[in-house]
Amino acid sequence: KVISMLKEKGTSIVSVDSDGNIEPLLGEYMQSGINEIYPMEPAAGMDMVKTKKKYGRAFAFKGGIDKMALLKSKNDILRELEYKLGSDMRDGGTAFGLDHRIPNGVSIENYRFYVNTAREILGLPPYQQAKNPSWKRMAL
Repeated sequence: KVISMLKEKGTSIVSVDSDGNIEPLLGEYMQSGINEIYPMEPAAGMDMVKTKKKYGRAFAFKGGIDKMALLKSKNDILRELEYKLGSDMRDGGTAFGLDHRIPNGVSIENYRFYVNTAREILGLPPYQQAKNPSWKRMAL
């Protein structure tokens, strides 16, 4: 009832932030009007690529890139990005990013590799740090 009322008032995105494997609930989420899922946690068995193939554009996604890949080798990071940022995932409805915060122990080298490689795969220009930033940030 709440989602119906929100949609009647003009709400277009109804998001669920849920850790864990919520695959068994997705059909009910879709029927209830939920249309965005975050973080699509790979460690719990969630796979946004498979979910998108199954449900099409019924859901938008945020996150989905396994944060733990950043603790591994550059080849592991590349494999994760190539899978999650593949062309079939770039037709809209996906805000790419890590499934949670950057884990402790991720080297700046691996993080920069992640950012630069993701930008390259997505056809974005290389990251350029602002001159004299008041704060430092690095993201896609």
